[in-house]
This record gives sequence, structure tokens and C-alpha cells, in this order.
Amino acid sequence: MRIYHLALKDLKQLFKSWQTAFFLLLMPIAFTLLFGFIFGGIGGDAEDPRLLIGVMDLDKSEHSQALIQMLEESETLRPIINADYTAETYRKQVEIGDLHAALVLPAGFGEALTAGEPLPLTVVADQKAMVANQAVRADLATIYSRLFGIVLSASLSQETFQQIAALSPEEQDAYYQQALELASSLWESPPVTVLSSYTGAESEAQADALEQNAFIHSSPGMMAQFAIAGLIGSAEILVAERKSRALSRMLTTGFPRMGILVGHFLAMSAVIVLQLLVLAVFGQLFLDLPYFDRPTATLLLIVVSAMVNGALGLLIGALAKSSDTAVVFALVPMFVFSGLGGAWTPLEYTSKSVQFVAHFTPVAWMMDGFKDILARGAGLETVWLPVVVLLGFTALFFSLGAWRFKFE
Repeated sequence: MRIYHLALKDLKQLFKSWQTAFFLLLMPIAFTLLFGFIFGGIGGDAEDPRLLIGVMDLDKSEHSQALIQMLEESETLRPIINADYTAETYRKQVEIGDLHAALVLPAGFGEALTAGEPLPLTVVADQKAMVANQAVRADLATIYSRLFGIVLSASLSQETFQQIAALSPEEQDAYYQQALELASSLWESPPVTVLSSYTGAESEAQADALEQNAFIHSSPGMMAQFAIAGLIGSAEILVAERKSRALSRMLTTGFPRMGILVGHFLAMSAVIVLQLLVLAVFGQLFLDLPYFDRPTATLLLIVVSAMVNGALGLLIGALAKSSDTAVVFALVPMFVFSGLGGAWTPLEYTSKSVQFVAHFTPVAWMMDGFKDILARGAGLETVWLPVVVLLGFTALFFSLGAWRFKFE
């Protein structure tokens, strides 16, 4: 018996029932769409892709208008103002997905800001769109802090000058306006600038691409997760053959032990290659994801990712004593690797220590490679590092599986 005969036998067993196709293909597609909608959401039109935020100004003061002007100048947010809308109307617009968020500027907003006691703003955000929600709140907090800094600088300057020279009310107002203009101009061109960078596997280009198409994260994330989940059937075949002593009888035919292990490994890898390939084609055709703009890099990453999972499946089959334990041993690494490796939440939203630990899992490296291709248009010049690391995981899992495997 040749190795490929053993691999074909496993493949025939796996694809006997429709449940296999459901678990390997339909489930990851469903979760890709679900997570894509969670991380995504609406955006602007093609000419202005900024996130839409409804603004209701109950104060109508100079400072509330200044905040709205800052929102107009934002690279992230685009304010939408409708005089006929109430707070409830804006809330419903957020609920149905026409707006990312709604902001209410309360009465007394300007006076409180001038007094150095800024009022809390009421923000209604789309909780389902996690990435957009975080972007709205972060940019709004930055703008609000900037406005408060401008007003506070002008107020302190006025108070200081008032102590030096007595000013009439008209002169105080004129001085305050000049101080506001000066502080605002200094904020626009500060003497000190801060350069920001994304940590971990994410780059600024990747983060920008994620805002445009949230499936850039959810598609490879669910591919990585369900590639592990797909090992359940393969591991169960190994357990059943060991319990029925089919593997022991196979040894009597002169078939080498390593050949048996390689045959099962090839079958598992082939299943995962087919699964990832179909999901990548689905992403290319229906989710506007450029998997095959760099076909060599994508195919290489798919094959190596399948090899990692095939080796992991061999290890699971070696450790499991029954079908039930095979399911458990497959689900545990699926949840641990997926959750820690960034399949659910982008790693750039975690701490550096979490990102460091995450890269002790193969899922993190799969995510790095696929998102480099999808978000940055990278090819082999970038993907080679995830490929090499994944080959290392393959060797580790295969060695452990071969060491722990018992034929009796």
C-alpha cells in the first residue's frame, strides 16, 4: 500500500457525509460574515469615506460651533447636522445603521468649557461595529481635548493679562478672542509633534484597509479558526483505526510506521488546503478581498497553513483515547489559538505583551501573512517570515505526534 492510497482512503471517509462540508465551509463563511459586520459597519460614500456622526447642538455657542468645525476638519469623522432631528431621531439613525454615532452638545456647554469644567458629552454609538465605535470615540476625545486646551489657554492668558492691566469688559472680550485665535493657530502647528505607529503585526496601512473592508480581518481569522476545527473528523479516524487495531494490522503488511503517519498527515493537510482555497476564492469573489492579486504568496501561505494544521491533527490523534477526547483536544487549541492569536480581535488593539505571547501560536503568524497580502498587497518578500515560522510549527507538531503515537 502506498502512502497516497492511505491518504485517499482518509479523504473518502471524511467526505462521506454532508456534515463535513457544512462544518468545513458553510460555518466559516457564516462566521466570516458575522465578524465582518461586527468589526465593520457603514462608512461614508466613495468621495468621503469618513465615519458619519450626527450632531445635535443644544448650546448654539461659540465653543459648540468651534467643536463642530473641528469635526468638519477631522480625517476620521464627518458630522451630519439636521435641524429637524431630535435626539431620539439620531439614536434611531444609529440603530438602523445610517450613522456610526450621534453626539449631543448640551446647553451650557460653552459656559462650562470657559469655566474650566467641561461637561460630559452624550454619545450614542453603534456597538456592533467595534472598530468604528473605537475610532469614533478616540477621535472625538482628541478633538474635545484640543478644544478644551484652546479655551483653557485663552482663559488663563486673559486672567494673567487682567492682573497686569485693567481692561474694560469690551477690551476683555477682544483680548479673549485674540487669545482664542492664537491658541487655535498654535494647536494647528504645534512646536512638538507626536509620531504614532501601530504595534504588533498591524501597520498603519493595514489599519486603514481594515476600516475600508472589515472582512480583511474576519476572513483570514475564520479561516485560521475553522482549519483547526476541521481536524476533528481526521483525528477521529485515527482514534477509530487505533481502537479497531487496523493500524496494527497495517504494520504486518510491511507498511512502515512513518509511512502511515505521513499518509494521515497528507490527508489532513489536503482537506485543509481545499478548505482554505475555497474560502479564499469566496473572499475574492464575494467580499472584494485581493487574495489572488498575489497568487503565489497566497497559495504558499495556504499550503503551509494546511501543513501546520495537518501536523496538529496528527498530534491530536496521537493524544486522544476516544472520539470524545478527540473533539475536546481539537476544540481547546481552536479557542485558545484563535482567541490569543488574533483571529477574533485585531492584535493592534491589545498590549505589546499580549502581542508577544500571541506569536507563540501559529494562528498569529497565519493572520500576519494573510493580512499582509490583503491589506498591504505584499507578496513573497513579506510572507516568507510567516511561512518559515509556520514550517517550524509544522515540524514541532509532527515530531510530537510521531513521538506520542501508539499503534496498539
